[in-house]
Amino acid sequence: MIMKKHSFLFLAVALLLLAGCEREDRIVPDCTNLFFGLYSPSAQIREVGMVEAGGTTPLFTTQWLGRRLLNVSYPNPQSDFGETVVNQYHYDSHNRLADIDSNIFFTYNVEGLLSSVRIVLTDRTRTLTFQYDGGLQPVKVVDSTLYRLTTDINEWYSSSKAYLLEWRKGNLVKATPSGRDGVSYDFYYDDNHNPFCGFALSFVLSQERLLSYPSFFSMNNVTAIASYNPDGSRHEYVSYDYEYYNTWPQVANRHVGDDSTQTFTIKYR
Repeated sequence: MIMKKHSFLFLAVALLLLAGCEREDRIVPDCTNLFFGLYSPSAQIREVGMVEAGGTTPLFTTQWLGRRLLNVSYPNPQSDFGETVVNQYHYDSHNRLADIDSNIFFTYNVEGLLSSVRIVLTDRTRTLTFQYDGGLQPVKVVDSTLYRLTTDINEWYSSSKAYLLEWRKGNLVKATPSGRDGVSYDFYYDDNHNPFCGFALSFVLSQERLLSYPSFFSMNNVTAIASYNPDGSRHEYVSYDYEYYNTWPQVANRHVGDDSTQTFTIKYR
């Protein structure tokens, strides 16, 4: 009788575990628009590395459960001892990305589209707020930052920048500051799959010039970014070329001007 109870208990626990795994593995998110808050392309990134003279240095690696991204690991830039930072990804009841490490938070509007991203750092809190006009892509983003002074926690100051956004075929093609100041951007793309579309990375979202990294926002791979000063003069020009396998990039080369080239490798599951 005792053995039967133990067998029944073991079977019940096993069924619960299997049900949990099946529920996770059967997630089939709608990936047609990253602003639905879901990242699950048909080719999932396993590792991205930078090619250097001594070989390839991993920039980050990932861990997945079925179609759900669990975590991203990368070397701690503040450490000289080879320490690794692991960012954990959490989801809400609709399987949308809710937060990363409980310091980057994602909210959604009543239409189910991404409404804001709040990034809480040691010395500042940054909030990206997206505005829509009835479409599936935002027409405006407001980038606000609240800075906290480490010398006096009661002293702080804030800044805010707003950009008008233009889209074509699921790609961000133009970002124009809503005021007279600020850098404007034009973006150009290929017709191949972008594995980074909707792939929220904490160290990218923390960058001061987030619009210099449009891969998070676009369906295809960026081939050039041209930015301009308020007087119309060229601020910067960055170009990219790729090596593909079945329309997915395996190698990406980033060129800044005529002198600087960075090469990255992309490995998939």
